[in-house]
Amino acid sequence: AVETFCDDSALSAASETVEMLRKLALLDPLTGLPNRRFLDENLRTRLHEMERFGGCMALLMIDVDAFKSVNDTFGHSAGDDVLKMVGRTLRGAVRSYDAVGRWAGDEFVVVQPAIDHEDAWVIAERCRRLVESSYLPINETEIRVTISVGIATARPGDRPEQLLERADHSLYQSKSRGRNRASFEDAQVLTA
Repeated sequence: AVETFCDDSALSAASETVEMLRKLALLDPLTGLPNRRFLDENLRTRLHEMERFGGCMALLMIDVDAFKSVNDTFGHSAGDDVLKMVGRTLRGAVRSYDAVGRWAGDEFVVVQPAIDHEDAWVIAERCRRLVESSYLPINETEIRVTISVGIATARPGDRPEQLLERADHSLYQSKSRGRNRASFEDAQVLTA
């Protein structure tokens, strides 16, 4: 009998490195959520599925209200912790198959396949309320933040840029009307 051995440690190390790089390319290093690259690709895929198979989808654009004051008052480390808290809260507030991630700075995006106008608002409002009731203990104080949400539903033939632009416009409407609100793309503002 003959038994041969080969050293595959280099191959294993290379596979681990490739997997680590793949994760780094698609995950936000601060929050651990999907990053803009992942969200953009997911949005393109969901729009393509909607065109091919029908159905509906929505996009939530979320911004942390007055985030600069958190950084200015408590420091950037606390600001980072607030972003992590908001990310965890949003992840827990959406459906398991929704893609929630960090878009940029203090902005988050939720791609919601197979959802109508009313249910998108219900989830947006759940996100808003849960973030509003969350807090981050720092020393002997609690940091609390709120979010503004812009909601856009996909239309046949939409490109990702169009849907993002409408969601961003809705977000601006929420902010301009006092923050801590959710707004639809038709400028209707909804609060609890």
